[in-house]
Amino acid sequence: MQFFEGGEKAFATTTDTAVNQLKQEVNVLSEASLLRLSLAQPSSKGQGFDQPERPHQHWHIDMTYLNMGGTFYYMCSIIDGYSRFIVHWEIRRR
Repeated sequence: MQFFEGGEKAFATTTDTAVNQLKQEVNVLSEASLLRLSLAQPSSKGQGFDQPERPHQHWHIDMTYLNMGGTFYYMCSIIDGYSRFIVHWEIRRR
C-alpha cells in the first residue's frame, strides 16, 4: 500500500494483487467459520449515547492535526462529556 499526500488531502492506493489476496483470506476464514459476516443483531451505531449525569463521569478524546505555516502539529484533547469542558490538551510536532 502506498500513501500519497497533496495539499490538504491524503489518500492511499493499493494494488489489485493485494485486494485479491485479502478477498482470498476472507473467503478462507469464512469457510472455516472463523469469520462471521452475518448481521444477526442490529447495530446501535449512530444512535448516540446516554448523557453523563455528573462531571468527570465520561471523558472523550479528540486527536486532530493543525497546519501552522506549513508545519503539521498534532493536538490531543480530553473533553468532559457532561460539561463539554476541555480537561487537558497538548500540541506536539510528532
